[in-house]
Amino acid sequence: MGSLRTFLLLVIVAVSALLTSPSVTAGPNSLEWTTFVDLADGSGYVITSSAYVVSTAAGGACYSYSGIHWASNKIPVGYSISTGRGAPSGASGAIEAGFQVWSNAGTSFSFRGGGGNSVSWGNIDGPGETLAVATVWYDARTEEIARATIRFDTSEKWATDGRTRDAFDVQNIAAHEAGHWLMLNDVSCSEETMYRYAAPGETKKRTLGSGDIAGIEFIYSGQKQTGYTITVNVIDSSTGKPVVGAYLYLDGIQKGKTDRLGKLVITGATRGSHMIRVTKTGYQGATQRVSVQSDMSVMIALQR
Repeated sequence: MGSLRTFLLLVIVAVSALLTSPSVTAGPNSLEWTTFVDLADGSGYVITSSAYVVSTAAGGACYSYSGIHWASNKIPVGYSISTGRGAPSGASGAIEAGFQVWSNAGTSFSFRGGGGNSVSWGNIDGPGETLAVATVWYDARTEEIARATIRFDTSEKWATDGRTRDAFDVQNIAAHEAGHWLMLNDVSCSEETMYRYAAPGETKKRTLGSGDIAGIEFIYSGQKQTGYTITVNVIDSSTGKPVVGAYLYLDGIQKGKTDRLGKLVITGATRGSHMIRVTKTGYQGATQRVSVQSDMSVMIALQR
């Protein structure tokens, strides 16, 4: 990705933060933010409040979750739509339908129309570049979300009828962006709503895949994949600071990368002995054997 594109998106997020700073007990200045950028060419990445840029496509399980969530007293999560100039006819209804698929997933979570979280349309970076940008502000101490926004790029060609083959389907993309409000990352499983790539004319993201449903159930129903959860925290052995973007492998199978807190949650681990391996450019690889008898946490320190 170009440095200019990243700079422009950082400016967009910064301006948006100034205009729509959430009002929470901790105060807006104490909030962290994560921006999910989905591009027309199929690539995607995340920009965090530390300006760290990482790829969002995860390996392993068909959902990838960061641990940040909406508090129960903020559910249902309200949102307001501002289409403005450049949005296609029927955009509001298509966006509402995209959000609704998550409300229909059968968990305690739901969206509702009306509220301080905003969905808007406007120029971002011209045609052929960014489709949409979703930003989530949260309190790192509580891991609770304070506010979220989505912006669709009016420079792209959009449609709402589900039949136009050379335009991006609004409901299709809205369902994907709404998943980012749940702090679900892009994945490499092609049948999921959170699949990292969207093509013109595509509509399959309108329906949640099994991985999408497993993700929202894990967050809001306490339902997990068969087996146990291993929460892995990776730190720098010298500084004690979190190591972001480290690859984790369980018994040789890649499970994803650590988030900005240096954490990755591995689900579906069976009872017994397992080997965890961590790699990161600039560090020596590290391995640790764990004995899983229940849900557990592990800290692994990497040396340069």
